[in-house]
Amino acid sequence: NRWRVYLYSENLVELLTDAFGVPDGKAAEIKDVPSQICQSPRGVVSEFIRGLMDADGYAGDQGVILSTKSDALSTTVQLLLLNYGILSRRRRQTDGCYHVHLTGSAAKTYHDEIGFGYTEKAEQLQTYLDELSWFESGSWTDEVVEVSYGTGTVYDISVENTHRYAGA
Repeated sequence: NRWRVYLYSENLVELLTDAFGVPDGKAAEIKDVPSQICQSPRGVVSEFIRGLMDADGYAGDQGVILSTKSDALSTTVQLLLLNYGILSRRRRQTDGCYHVHLTGSAAKTYHDEIGFGYTEKAEQLQTYLDELSWFESGSWTDEVVEVSYGTGTVYDISVENTHRYAGA
């Protein structure tokens, strides 16, 4: 029950490849979120993520999962979701794809803030949320053990098992 639309337009191809830097051809592994999207208002980012999830996402008894061959795309989407307060897990699968996985309260926030455009996926997400007996919490807090002043090297830290992180 899906439609595939083929649109042939030199102007559109030029806009996507030249202005937005979208790679042409077989480029699943090197795709990323265009910088224009990352710098756009919240509504534009929401529509981009919704469209991406409608195309390459899953909703069902495991929550919400985006599947992509691109390491960069999965990382950028995970960071964009943090802007909505959505904590996610990102894992590389045995087939080489990356999954950005939302469960519990993260899936609920995704439902409330972004959602799916496809009715079937929206209904599957609603069923998942309705069947949860409790929501796992995603904590943003940690104990401050020391405050010091000065300058030094800054590192980008990724948590190995959950791949959840947020910088403040």
